[in-house]
This record gives sequence, C-alpha cells and structure tokens, in this order.
Amino acid sequence: MTDTIRIPLTKLKVWEGNVRKIYADEAVSELAASIAAHGLLKSLIVRKVEGGEYAVVDGGLRLRALQRLAKKGTLKKAVLIACSVLSGKANGTEISLAANRRCTRPTNSRLSRNLWR
Repeated sequence: MTDTIRIPLTKLKVWEGNVRKIYADEAVSELAASIAAHGLLKSLIVRKVEGGEYAVVDGGLRLRALQRLAKKGTLKKAVLIACSVLSGKANGTEISLAANRRCTRPTNSRLSRNLWR
C-alpha cells in the first residue's frame, strides 16, 4: 500500500471481486448513523481502475454508508474520503477475504462457500 490519500466519494465504486456480497440494510443504516456522529474512523483500501476511479477492496460497507449519507444530503457528494491505495502487486482477493473473515458465510460469496466445505 501507499500513503493515505483523499479521494472524492464520487470517484469511489464497489469492487466486484469483494468476497462479501451481502450488505444488510440495517448494518448500512447503523454505520451511516455512526459516521454522521463520529466521522469515518477507518480509511478505505482501494485500487485504481480505469477512468480515474477507485474500486474499494476493503470498506464496502463503509462506502455504502457514505453513499447513503451523501444521498440524504448529510455529506456532500464529492466529500474527500481517506483511502489507502493498493500497489499493482497486492492481491485484492486476499485482502478482501482477510478483512471479511468474521462475516464470510457460505451464503455471502462463492469464494467463502468453497472455504466452508
């Protein structure tokens, strides 16, 4: 990873390779309320993708909570978000799996289903 940089929320998107596939609406709402009250306490881990955008490898739930706050007008849509950028050599799947080890269940992803066999 490199240094932490600040990236506009509008340039962040969900990484399709994330092992976590289920985000309960209640969890997003609870985290959004926490972020609104206390700020973002942990930066997102991202990888640069085409078009000047960044895919969130670790922090999908935080991204969804931030997007919800922006949609409600609590945050500006282009608010700058603290992010650590992965190097090209970093394995995003391994990082995603390690970050989601507590919430991976057989119903969450194809990868975790294989791990639970």
